Amino acid sequence: MTKKYFVTGMHCASCELLIEKKLIKLPGVRTVEANKGESEVKIEYKKERPSLDRLNQLFAKDGYEFFDKK
Repeated sequence: MTKKYFVTGMHCASCELLIEKKLIKLPGVRTVEANKGESEVKIEYKKERPSLDRLNQLFAKDGYEFFDKK
């Protein structure tokens, strides 16, 4: 299954890489594609999708905030 999240705080390719590297380590996450131009992250996962709370906790120190809608 795939879920698209919208993200504030992404402004460069390094931001995309940081987000992708952190998310791919989460249990059940198969692929991650971050796109700074669209301010979105697509996550392909098995079973349970990562919750907004979990993502926002994971990235709070990095300055990114995840949303379901733009």
